[in-house]
Amino acid sequence: MNKIKKIFGIFFILVLIFSSFTTAFADSYTKISKDKIKLLKADKSKTLVGASLSLQLSSSFGDGEVSAGYKKPNGQLIEKTFLKNKNSGNYYLDFKADMTGKYEFLYLNFNGTKYDGKDFYASFEAFNSIEDIFPGEKFPYTNAENLDGISTVKSKDIVNALGQVRFYDRDLKALEVHVLMEGVKNYEMNILNDGLSIISDFEFGEKVLPGTYKVRFEAEGKTLEKEIEVVDNNSESDYVRLSSMPILDNTIVTLSAASPSAIRLSGSDRYETAIAISQEAYSKAKTVIVANGLNFPDALGAVSLSSSLKAPIIFANSDVIDSKAKAEVLRLGAKKAIIVGGRESVSSNYFESLENLGLSVKRISGDNRIETALKVSKELNSIKKINKVILVNYDSFADALSAGALSGSKNFPIIYTDVNNIDGKVTEFLEDSNISEAIIIGGKNSVSNKVESILSDLDISSIRIEGENRYITSNAIANRFFKDSKIVTVASGEKFPDALAGGVLASKLGSPIILSQADNLNSGIIKFISENEVYKAYVFGGYETISDEVVEEIKSNTDLNVKPEKSPKDENNEELPGKTEDNRENKDEAKVIVHNIEKRIPTKDNPIRIMLDQGHGPFYNQGFYKDYYEGEAMFYYGLKLKEELEKYGFYVETTRTDFEKELQDLIESKFSSSDGISLKERGEKAEGFDLLISLHSNAMPSSLLNYKDVRGSEIYDSVNTPRNDLAELIGKTVANHFDHPFRGVKYRVNDDGTGTNWYGVLRNSKATHSMLLEHGFHTNALDCELLMDNGFKAQMAEKTAAAIAEYYGMPVE
Repeated sequence: MNKIKKIFGIFFILVLIFSSFTTAFADSYTKISKDKIKLLKADKSKTLVGASLSLQLSSSFGDGEVSAGYKKPNGQLIEKTFLKNKNSGNYYLDFKADMTGKYEFLYLNFNGTKYDGKDFYASFEAFNSIEDIFPGEKFPYTNAENLDGISTVKSKDIVNALGQVRFYDRDLKALEVHVLMEGVKNYEMNILNDGLSIISDFEFGEKVLPGTYKVRFEAEGKTLEKEIEVVDNNSESDYVRLSSMPILDNTIVTLSAASPSAIRLSGSDRYETAIAISQEAYSKAKTVIVANGLNFPDALGAVSLSSSLKAPIIFANSDVIDSKAKAEVLRLGAKKAIIVGGRESVSSNYFESLENLGLSVKRISGDNRIETALKVSKELNSIKKINKVILVNYDSFADALSAGALSGSKNFPIIYTDVNNIDGKVTEFLEDSNISEAIIIGGKNSVSNKVESILSDLDISSIRIEGENRYITSNAIANRFFKDSKIVTVASGEKFPDALAGGVLASKLGSPIILSQADNLNSGIIKFISENEVYKAYVFGGYETISDEVVEEIKSNTDLNVKPEKSPKDENNEELPGKTEDNRENKDEAKVIVHNIEKRIPTKDNPIRIMLDQGHGPFYNQGFYKDYYEGEAMFYYGLKLKEELEKYGFYVETTRTDFEKELQDLIESKFSSSDGISLKERGEKAEGFDLLISLHSNAMPSSLLNYKDVRGSEIYDSVNTPRNDLAELIGKTVANHFDHPFRGVKYRVNDDGTGTNWYGVLRNSKATHSMLLEHGFHTNALDCELLMDNGFKAQMAEKTAAAIAEYYGMPVE
């Protein structure tokens, strides 16, 4: 009896210990914010024993080390590490079930912090046979119920909606589905939903006329019919889900090919917000400008210089550069820093910490804010000849807030004055620089009539922009100087830093900064959005500065407008907002997203510029025949295509130029890397080019029973700047040369909610148009044999170059 009691006592103690451990373990999990939850996705909720289940974490979650913990059906806890996908930028994990039953997802470990798995997925289930998952069904298997309950679909969401109907093969792999819509007009498309993203040859966002449609789905001889109602894009409709994922306990996740119409740029404080704005404005920059985050005059004065030098502004918040600002400087690849303000504003130690990063550092400062702004103006005048200035009171940040965008976009420097007088050094600069006009921001209590008289005596005309308050003043500036802008930026009227840092992006976009209260939207913003058909807005600062309700109201208004079909370009060939002709046949018709940019007409002095990207690197992607490697074949084919294009007068460059050096680098690295130049670098090399074509050969996964039989060419057009007609022309030219099927122009969207391209080279491309061309399947014997035939590839290069030349009208007569 005592022995039994003793055993029971030990058992009871163990239970207490285990309970305490379990409680502590559970308590160690962190609850994650709702906006992050949707960023983790799985391709299916039911899988087969021995088959892979794919989990994907969006790159929007951040950069770091990621792992996930599962509890197996037998109670064993396992942890798996995520890898990063170079194409999508997302993290992924392939998890194979080794027993039947429920696998519970316990936690996500991101950079050492464990997030509660209940915030993501409850469980996955593994089965022995596909018949257990689809009882009573025959191959191919469908989950057509994914479209049930969706009574109406917006025109722009049609591909996403129809993609919910998935067909599976015997290994639970997704099949490509042929779709025919019959109704007001007939539409035909091919759609593949792999559970994480949707690929289609029907352009995302393309208009489908409203009405009732009978939809016929077909794959591998099996057919299915549904009826749907398509409504215009201004109507309310059900959200579109991505496949059969039971994500977030039935929480709906949306997928859209269009980028959000209202984008918040913010951080935990003014310093991080400035970095977020820098990241949106520039992928790289030679120069950064540093100003004190608590001193508005220096930062405001720096905006015009920032715009002229294409240099983001970083706020100094300590005696030396902090880790986040340092990371941003390194990301930008900056070689030079300009500090605006004296040592009391930005210390000598900060100066030295920038030098320690290898930057050349220069300080612009004066004895006071007036002289500092004056020196900035002189610096700007040495870069670009100026003839106009902006005059503001150095004590009135309210008047100055909206002046930053005007200063930067027009290259009008900020000059400070007091109420009744202009400093002698300033008047000397105005005379010596032949300034013809001054724009006074603020009422007469800030800058009096006496200042206007001084300007008049200097033969400088003046105009005054003022309002009853800072919000009306910002409206007046927008309406006076930014009437052609299709983008608007919004900042707090109570706190100055966000507006000043935001001047960098506003200047680049040629858009105004309009001020708003935190919880009460400036009515002038809505009026400006409506009258100018603004299609996008950037909001600077967190929800305490500008509330979510205000952002949603902005979004609801910008959502109504059309993205311009043709936009002017700045000197870096970057899109700027501008006037566009009304592209609607009927102004009462619902507005739709317009994708295509008007084709540029080449001249002898300005030919079409093409960047060819030869995919991958040495020893990358072996083919059916062991001597074939995609990275090598495409390298030399790219050089041949370059040669053929140049015969027509195209200006052509390639992202890869020295295969032997790539090979040597690979050998020296002991084959630790096989892809060479990064996808980001490849895309960025195309800055200023009309077209980027990334050259590849395709492969089918060996898990498919007939993977060796698949042939064909296909081309992935950019979802953000498509050129569908050219993509189809190139794709068909290549397919006809192979004498195999053309699998279509396809659009693959990164499913992290950003609406960007899945393929990294397209997502990072700076070219006007970009596309990724899959020439054939190197997993197929015949396609691989042809890809190894230099004579065949030379003829393909000739035909492809001829087709592109005809499209662009080259050579120029």
